[in-house]
Amino acid sequence: MTEKSYCTTAEAAKLLGTSIRTAQLWVESGQLEAWKTEGGHRRIARSSIERLLRRGPVPGASRGAARATAPAAGSKFRILVVDDDTKILHLFERQIAAWELDLEMATASDGYEALVMLGSNRPDLLIADLHMPHVNGFKMLQTILTIPQLSEMPVLVVSGLSPAQIRAEGNLPAAVPVLPKPVQFDEVRSYVEPLLLRWRSLSQDGASVLIVDDDPALRKLIRSSVGPDYKVAECADGMTAMRMINQQAPDVVLLDVMLEHEPSGLQVLEMIRAQSTTKDLPVILLSGLLRPADRQAGLMRGASAYVTKPFSPLELHQTLRKLLA
Repeated sequence: MTEKSYCTTAEAAKLLGTSIRTAQLWVESGQLEAWKTEGGHRRIARSSIERLLRRGPVPGASRGAARATAPAAGSKFRILVVDDDTKILHLFERQIAAWELDLEMATASDGYEALVMLGSNRPDLLIADLHMPHVNGFKMLQTILTIPQLSEMPVLVVSGLSPAQIRAEGNLPAAVPVLPKPVQFDEVRSYVEPLLLRWRSLSQDGASVLIVDDDPALRKLIRSSVGPDYKVAECADGMTAMRMINQQAPDVVLLDVMLEHEPSGLQVLEMIRAQSTTKDLPVILLSGLLRPADRQAGLMRGASAYVTKPFSPLELHQTLRKLLA
């Protein structure tokens, strides 16, 4: 069988060992070649993924034994922001505090100070400027890649330099995402949140599944079918589902098409696909509608798979394994 020449954003993130949002940023900065289908789904050229992998280590990627360890009990997600402009550092402090997320922030005014701080207390995310006195951002990031304990750390660059200027001044390590100045904090937050959710899940084993169905008996059947291998949560309506998806970041959603109350399953699917943080989330539609046209309608709305009721536990299990493989 011939290998596809393209990947979805979720597939690309998995191949690169990074978050979906990071893969999106690499597309937006031109480091990954991508296009959109007529249905609005992003496709990424496999050749551009292979080019990034050949360029060397990808900061923030999870590779084998080097992947991040579980957070210590009571610890918080740590961010280190490096910039020689004190006004920008104060702006970061105010904005991050306003997010009211469970994290803490430290600052450094240049690459040398940052490297000293990194040596004593590795953060979960480094946000760095490039133009700084003493040790600039370019040298700092190259140094980080030579330190095994730091080379896997997620990095986000926020810079006033254009892509051409960055290339001219020495370029960056492979696939480090770049956001432009002036700082757009909604963009920074959209990068931070998936990392924070992944950090929270590191202490838990197994993929997480959210079951959305208004039939308690069916929820019980699904839970008993997949529960031994997955962390399972459940709810009975679409609005609760969206709240749980945004708070808990499940790995896959099992979604009934014909929910008793609005929004319907298809409307929930549309809401999932409309959010930048969840648009690539695998969703399996569960439906009693058996016509091929109904299946096609669900897939056209963005469903990852369509399973008709009644279904066998084995069929559902195999579908889950295929999506999460």
